[in-house]
Amino acid sequence: MLANNIEKGEAFVSENYDKSIEELTWHLVKEQLVKANDIKVEQADINNMAKEVTRVQFAQYGMMNVPEDILENYAKEMLKKKESVENLVNRAVESKLSAALKAKATLNEKKISMEEFNKMFE
Repeated sequence: MLANNIEKGEAFVSENYDKSIEELTWHLVKEQLVKANDIKVEQADINNMAKEVTRVQFAQYGMMNVPEDILENYAKEMLKKKESVENLVNRAVESKLSAALKAKATLNEKKISMEEFNKMFE
């Protein structure tokens, strides 16, 4: 880590080491889960994610019923940028992984009081 951040110095590495280890650990866990659940992201998944991101961006400005052709044009522009594509791939993987894990999980619902709920966070 120091070799990759030589210009920032040892203090930077010391301050960010724990966070980097946590991020690396999650990345490795996520990769194993993706592999174990045979998750693959196709071009259609990336295109759909681009349109969904675009739809959400328009919704933030109160534009709820944006025509499909406008969504597609904005999504195409987004797909021209390498950084955007990487982000969309990651989001598509996480979306598929989340769906796969939710399908495997069983919920045991239990009603509890507010006091019991608050104790869970102490």
